[in-house]
Amino acid sequence: MNMMKRVSVIALLVTLTSGSLITQAQAQFFPRDDRDRRDDVRDDLEDTLRDIKDDADRFVRSLDRSLDRSRIDGSRREDDLNGIAKELRDQAKRARDRVKSRNLQRGDIQRLLDLGRRMQTAMRNTRRNLSNDARSDWRELSNSLSRLERNNSSFRR
Repeated sequence: MNMMKRVSVIALLVTLTSGSLITQAQAQFFPRDDRDRRDDVRDDLEDTLRDIKDDADRFVRSLDRSLDRSRIDGSRREDDLNGIAKELRDQAKRARDRVKSRNLQRGDIQRLLDLGRRMQTAMRNTRRNLSNDARSDWRELSNSLSRLERNNSSFRR
């Protein structure tokens, strides 16, 4: 009889333990809730905007150095190019700060993408006057902006 009680208690403990293990295992496979997905999207957006801001910082420096050594040094064209690049960098910082504070405005991303397009047009018309560093830094920034544009629809949700 004593042996029967022990076997029954052990069987009960095994059943209870395995039930909780199954519940834990199932919890790992159930889809996460919308809040988790929104947090992931916000984190991805923040990372992308950080990359754009860092790329823009590098690009502004290399563009300025390159233009100072070019034949358009001191011209209005140089001022315009530097102005667009700095505006793009500042907009990336503003958008990133607003994402971090959960205060992103509807037009922040679009404004950044529009500035990227303006810079792209300006770069096409000025490419031959720029150093390899400035062109390379622009390619990196342009790739980051393209990533933002591709993911923009999921960021807006």
